[in-house]
Amino acid sequence: MRLFLAVSGTLLTLLLAPAAQAQDRDRANLLEAFNQLQLDFKKSAPTLQSRTIKPSYPTKSKTSRSASVLASNQIENAVAKVKVVKTKVNGGAVSGKNAVKVWAELAASGKKVHLAQHPWKQKERFYLCFQTALPVKVGLFQEDGGKTTQILPDVDVPKSLDAIKPGVSYKLPALLEMDATDDDEEVVLFVVGVGTKTEPIIDTDNGEYSAHSAKKYNLKMDQIFKKAIANKSEWTSSASRSAARRGEDPGSKASSDEPDEVAIIALGEGESGYLRLKLKKAK
Repeated sequence: MRLFLAVSGTLLTLLLAPAAQAQDRDRANLLEAFNQLQLDFKKSAPTLQSRTIKPSYPTKSKTSRSASVLASNQIENAVAKVKVVKTKVNGGAVSGKNAVKVWAELAASGKKVHLAQHPWKQKERFYLCFQTALPVKVGLFQEDGGKTTQILPDVDVPKSLDAIKPGVSYKLPALLEMDATDDDEEVVLFVVGVGTKTEPIIDTDNGEYSAHSAKKYNLKMDQIFKKAIANKSEWTSSASRSAARRGEDPGSKASSDEPDEVAIIALGEGESGYLRLKLKKAK
């Protein structure tokens, strides 16, 4: 999978078998947990203060010129007040203090698709999109043959430093392209809560940051990610349920105009965590 320097800024029926109904209930439970967490955070932080930062050095990206960051001290108090949500997935109890929804948007058509259900073509280009229940910063990594490559954040893509607000759809500032092979691909979305002790913060001076500061930030994100992998901090996902093979997501759709119908939903309890996204090639 390659990175291009381009940016953009359940219905249940009685006809379903019992096992399918249970899977749809799992998905509905995760959606409800997402909504509860988002509402709980908004009670403590109805408005969020943000500021713009920009690089003091020239970047390769001509459209991504700045990043938006949030006041972590304001968010810290609100995050502390958010209550852990408990729900059921796979018949067992799970809990979490943050949640995300993740889907893809095809570059050619703008169509929203499910990452695991869409039949991916060689060299097909797309954006990774998501919503979050609480403010987060993200990293994107690719795993191939035991080797992990950091795709985002990128020193040439200022918007990859964004702190992302809850309740809005966000398109990651990177145009991704599938490899020119028939092999399935796997990327890992890494999420770090803003206002937590784990959050990486870039050094700035009068609203600008240096290339050295950007590299330090990227290294910090990589270190936090590797620690999360070592601690097996994988979030509970609608696409990694024990009743289905990894990547499948019963109750979702392959494509839709509604993000909730194509999104993989994940719930996590720690300050940071990751979500494995498997993209299957058309056979």
